[in-house]
Amino acid sequence: MINPNASVENQFQSTVQGIIYHGDHIRVQVAVLGSNDFILKIPNASNHPGVAVGEVIKLGWSVEDCRALD
Repeated sequence: MINPNASVENQFQSTVQGIIYHGDHIRVQVAVLGSNDFILKIPNASNHPGVAVGEVIKLGWSVEDCRALD
């Protein structure tokens, strides 16, 4: 999810498909750019906003901060 104060090159709308709680973090499956296999890892902390299944969120990242895995 995009921090409102961040400036990133890539920004996309996505829809939350599923949420799995893993103690110290939450794994969020989203539909973005025609794929339902995009997974976010969000710290499970009070200063991070919550998400809900069906919610539309904006994602973004810097080119140097991403890796594509097959």
